[in-house]
Amino acid sequence: MVIGRFPEQACPVCKHLMDAATAADSSHSTPEPEDVTVCLYCFSILRWDKDMLLHEMSIYELYTLLFEAIKELSRAQGIAIKVRSERN
Repeated sequence: MVIGRFPEQACPVCKHLMDAATAADSSHSTPEPEDVTVCLYCFSILRWDKDMLLHEMSIYELYTLLFEAIKELSRAQGIAIKVRSERN
């Protein structure tokens, strides 16, 4: 597990100071704009903006994230169906 450091800033919800994050998928060690994280103190779902400032995700943003995840899962299912049909 790689821990990425960033300039200290407060969680916008609980105000606890944070200066590190861990990528769930180990794709990169430091956060990038639009990355999502969870505060370890209040468990709020947060996102870095283009200026690398944390903000609490709105309901709209959460639904959009969920919709994107469902689209990716559906795409993966389509690939799996194609691969399986090619094997038969």
